[in-house]
Amino acid sequence: MTVQPSESHFESKNMLWLEVTNFCNLACTHCYNASGPAEPLEPAVSTEQYREILRETRDMGFRRIQFIGGEPLFYPHLKTLVDQALALGFDEIEIFSNLTTLPAWLFEEPYRSLKIATSLYSDDSKVHDKISATKGSFDRTVASLKRLVAAGFAIRAGFIEMGANKGQFERTREFLKSIGVDEVGYDAVREFGRADQNAGARMEGLCGHCSQGNLCIDVNGNVSGCIMSKPWAFGNVRSSSLRELFDSDDRRKFAHDLREIVRQRDPFAPTLCNPYYQGNCAPQCAPSCGPQQSCNPCSPLGSGPCNPNGRCSPYDKK
Repeated sequence: MTVQPSESHFESKNMLWLEVTNFCNLACTHCYNASGPAEPLEPAVSTEQYREILRETRDMGFRRIQFIGGEPLFYPHLKTLVDQALALGFDEIEIFSNLTTLPAWLFEEPYRSLKIATSLYSDDSKVHDKISATKGSFDRTVASLKRLVAAGFAIRAGFIEMGANKGQFERTREFLKSIGVDEVGYDAVREFGRADQNAGARMEGLCGHCSQGNLCIDVNGNVSGCIMSKPWAFGNVRSSSLRELFDSDDRRKFAHDLREIVRQRDPFAPTLCNPYYQGNCAPQCAPSCGPQQSCNPCSPLGSGPCNPNGRCSPYDKK
């Protein structure tokens, strides 16, 4: 008999992704968002609307937030939004950046509690630069990582495996550890954004976490379950309140459809936080799902491996 997890596992109202720009100085070949230098810096959502989103999600019980893009450190009002997130008392505030630039304000005392996330695609600068489509990006990212480590920031890095860097995870992880970055996650490339070679995103490519009460707001105000599930947005904050959208039938339908896909894929997958799952993964998971992801299938936040194709990445040690 298959024991299904209760619906309460999916309504934690925990993680918020806030996309603040689609502009990026890089043009990574696999970018889920298809961001790049030709995209506009300013979002359609105003700074005040972002501020209202922060207030509303905190009132709704959201505890963690990640600012992402594009490249969020280029967004001119990021500091204003970070200040508000700090004032509202979010448990975790993270900036996901390519770290090719570092603003001076980031090193001021109030911001030392922020978490920083980035991606490094190889310990070979030529391979990393090829994937980012920008010469010199490896050197700038590594230099920034060293500055952040020296300043005492909590940092995690992610490695996304694709054809250009296949088999390079272990050595890239060792390189990152050698410069002081101990939290290194793995994920395989997902067919979203620029990585979508089939001209049509499929829900089967999602890990399942975005049915658990998490939310993403993109630069146009579209609301979805996570940064990867934007093709299945269920409303827009410029025309409806976030609370209304969270409680809407459209979101419930999205969550239901995704749960069914995950259950059919593996009824005991840890993305469902199933207490009967017997796997035991190492504590490094894919970086794209959010801060402090854990391979523990029943962690207090209900998080599990982000890899939609299996319980652990090929590099997780049982």
